[in-house]
Amino acid sequence: MIDELKGTGVTIVLTTHYMDEAQILADRLVILDDGVVAADGTFDELRRVHGDATTISFRLPVDVPADSMGAAVGIEVRIDGFRVEFSSIDPQRDLCSLLGWADERRIPLDDLAVRRSSLEDLFLSVSADDADTGAVSGAQR
Repeated sequence: MIDELKGTGVTIVLTTHYMDEAQILADRLVILDDGVVAADGTFDELRRVHGDATTISFRLPVDVPADSMGAAVGIEVRIDGFRVEFSSIDPQRDLCSLLGWADERRIPLDDLAVRRSSLEDLFLSVSADDADTGAVSGAQR
């Protein structure tokens, strides 16, 4: 129904805690943190300002040390058992480097996944920014 109303040009103000719903329906977002506007803009604008990282993750075979992979590809990785994950602001470049490294060594990257930042990731980043600085980031009114 909201999508249909948007299509007719009606302005809608929607308040929600459901990030998926807001990300799909909203043309413009306002993020409140403790009752204060912490950020506002389109989803893409907010991602550019507050972090546009893509997460790349995969599972390495038991005999491959993940820290050597990170050093060889030039990426700082997070390791949890055999699961490896890293954030990238240039996922095409970093994924190409990773796949080239794995292909040269004939190393399978099981469960390879590429996940772009969501509105929930953005909200957590904005909230963390505010907590770290004690100030409001983004547009202020």
